[in-house]
Amino acid sequence: MDNTPRTLSTLWGLNQKVFEFFLHPKILSGDAEILRKSKLLVGFTIGLCVLSLFGVFRLSTPWNHYYSLSIYLSLIVHCVNLLFMRKIGSFYFSSLLLLLFMFSTTNMMIFYTGGLSSTGLFWGAIIPLVSVLFVGMRVGVVFALLHVLGSITLFFFFPKGESMAGFQISTTDLLFNQITYVFLLMLLGGLSERSRIKAISALKQSIQKSHELTRQRDAAKLASIAKSEFLATMSHELRTPLNAIIGYAEMLEEDLEDEREDYAQDASKIHTAGNHLLTLINDLLDITEIEAGKTKFVPEHFSPDELIEELKGLMPPLLKPNENTLEIKEVDPFISMFGDRHKIRQCLLNLLSNACKFTHNGTITLSVVVKDDSDDEAPRIEFRVQDTGIGMSEEEMARLFEKFEQGDNSTTRKYGGTGLGLAITRNFARLMGGDVWCESEKDKGSTFTFQLPLYHSFPEEYLPNPLLSAPSLAETVPQKNNTSNTILVIDDDPAFLEIMMRFLTHEGYRVVMTSSGMEGINIAKALRPLAILLDVNMPEMDGWHVLSELKDTPEIAHTPILMVSVLKELQKKEAIGASGLITKPIQRELLLETIRTHTHQDHNTMHIT
Repeated sequence: MDNTPRTLSTLWGLNQKVFEFFLHPKILSGDAEILRKSKLLVGFTIGLCVLSLFGVFRLSTPWNHYYSLSIYLSLIVHCVNLLFMRKIGSFYFSSLLLLLFMFSTTNMMIFYTGGLSSTGLFWGAIIPLVSVLFVGMRVGVVFALLHVLGSITLFFFFPKGESMAGFQISTTDLLFNQITYVFLLMLLGGLSERSRIKAISALKQSIQKSHELTRQRDAAKLASIAKSEFLATMSHELRTPLNAIIGYAEMLEEDLEDEREDYAQDASKIHTAGNHLLTLINDLLDITEIEAGKTKFVPEHFSPDELIEELKGLMPPLLKPNENTLEIKEVDPFISMFGDRHKIRQCLLNLLSNACKFTHNGTITLSVVVKDDSDDEAPRIEFRVQDTGIGMSEEEMARLFEKFEQGDNSTTRKYGGTGLGLAITRNFARLMGGDVWCESEKDKGSTFTFQLPLYHSFPEEYLPNPLLSAPSLAETVPQKNNTSNTILVIDDDPAFLEIMMRFLTHEGYRVVMTSSGMEGINIAKALRPLAILLDVNMPEMDGWHVLSELKDTPEIAHTPILMVSVLKELQKKEAIGASGLITKPIQRELLLETIRTHTHQDHNTMHIT
């Protein structure tokens, strides 16, 4: 069995250990190219030490004392240089020390051993080569020029072949110098080639590793995109059953309030748990839509004062668990802004919910400030949510708006939640041209500032329906005097139809239902209802086509049409003329308030008899 490869591998491994023995730790752990050159320098210096030892054995011959001095100096300097490499760890210092010593001793030996006929002349040719190999081309050029100038000086001032020391060079000396010359060239070439091969091998491994990392990164990106797109498209499937659970629980809770208190409490727990689950799912879907770049906005003109009134109606369930109170500072009712009302409300609810969660027996203060005191900036509106809760340290605030963060792990365990609300709020704020920031002091409370431009121009990619920013047809076409209290509900989900029937009839409305888009158009033409609830996702004829048909019919073009969808935004241009959007699962109070708003009904006259 041939053990030659194994033997060579063992010998090379031993050589590497010898080289590394003379290297400082900072070189071993530093730049790979410096390490490669340092090993070359160590190998070359060891080779020079060996040659110097051979020279010592030849001192018994009648060579002059200059040669003897150079041999001894070479041996000492090369050994000292190896120690410098190990102790100091400066590659360039050791390289220059070697080159300068070689240059000075070589020129001294050439001068005193025959000038241009000296056997040491070839050393002058090796020095530039060593310079290029170790230090670089510039230093190599300098030593090459010095060698050429020295040779020219010898040529003009000392006759060729003249011996300045008065001794003759024997053929044995010439042979020894020739062997030394060949040995040095082979040593330099071998070390350089071995180093080059290792460098190429390391480069190939680095390229392969880079390709593998790139492949893994691309695979991870594709997986992340696939996950985000999957979750973004799952919104309908996730929210539809929740809509039924929450709706039935709310109806059951109302029906049992006056009959069985224990049953009513159970229904209330189902309703609360369903809403909590819905919040978690909404947060996850929102963040995946943001990551997938699918977030859309539906801008409209609205009054911040009206928005605050909506929030007041949603706050009692948030305030009650920790016995907090809400204080709202006076909002100018004449302020108007242009933006996505739904997402702004969602952001404010996130901030208010966050304040309620971390405050006990305290006060949550909501204030609105308009800033229009700069000629350089457009007017901006600031919503400030201040609490008297537990507050935060600077370390906690530094990661507050990161995904899945809630101060620290103990906070997550104690207070629950996904840790996505603030991350979603900041993303929405920045996409709407604003920002969110926090000021807090441990154990004293926090203040979150949600700043937006009063009027923001959304990029086209964020506008699924560019004409929604303009007044809808329901506002531009004069309203006919319609005393009907009929609400037409068009939806293919039987559970949703039943829930709407219960909700609306309880408020005194007459409800007409259909699961067919075409049938809904015919009913609308015949009844001319007070308002229409129209589901977006229906088989055969979807909500967008139904909406287009209804708006093309003059006698019902003015009728308020509220689009109903599990999605949080209108995603098609065909939605021109829709009066509003209601998302599933539907909150009863929000549904009723939306109907009142678009049918111009007074809150106090909603119960029709």
